[in-house]
Amino acid sequence: MYNKIRRIIHKIHDSNRRIITLEENQKELLKLDRENYWANVFQSSVAGSSWFKEIPLNVGRWAGNYSLFYVLYRILNEIKPQNILELGLGETTKMIQAYKKDNNSNANCITVEQNKDWIDIRIKNDISIDLINLLHIPVHTINIDGKQTSAYKGLVEALKPFDQKFNLILIDGPNGSLNFSRYNIIELVEKDLLADDFIIIMDDYERNGERQTIEKLLELLKQKNIKFEVGDYVGEKHQRLIVSSNFLYLISL
Repeated sequence: MYNKIRRIIHKIHDSNRRIITLEENQKELLKLDRENYWANVFQSSVAGSSWFKEIPLNVGRWAGNYSLFYVLYRILNEIKPQNILELGLGETTKMIQAYKKDNNSNANCITVEQNKDWIDIRIKNDISIDLINLLHIPVHTINIDGKQTSAYKGLVEALKPFDQKFNLILIDGPNGSLNFSRYNIIELVEKDLLADDFIIIMDDYERNGERQTIEKLLELLKQKNIKFEVGDYVGEKHQRLIVSSNFLYLISL
């Protein structure tokens, strides 16, 4: 009888594992399906572009995915933001650089990166410091609501010489944390570095740490009586947009 019960229990466990595996596979297939959709939308959007052309992009994995590149392209192409802050050097930097070079030469573009070696590699290969202000800012550990997280150390001080309020802030750095990930956006808003007309993009919003930070950000915007709208773009990865009310249409491109 004991062995029979054990066999039944094993069958139940095996069945549960198969169900979990099936659910996981379905989720992965759904993500790939969404990503393929955004890849087609992105390619259609940039076809014939006067400024974004012949730029090799490495899409996916640690780099941005197609839903991110699509919404970033539409913002750069149609809104033409003047002051741009990018947290995290990567493939999106190449798009911002092209925007500065061939679509808005007067734009002020700042990219912050924690890894000096990565900066040196990208300058050597595909990023021009004549177009992008690259700031190397190391990270340190801070405590938020009893949880530890990584943040750029002295970010606001490093931005002071530029004397800018930012119309577009793209958040894809520093490296993600389990809790309150990429928390520097809170400091930027607290110190009034957000322009009246603003767009904030949080990449990797599918992760708990980024969601916690966005919750704090929305609370802060309400406290400061800043009106905003919220929207989501979901492919293989998930982006959340927080925009000033005059950019309402951006949440449903």
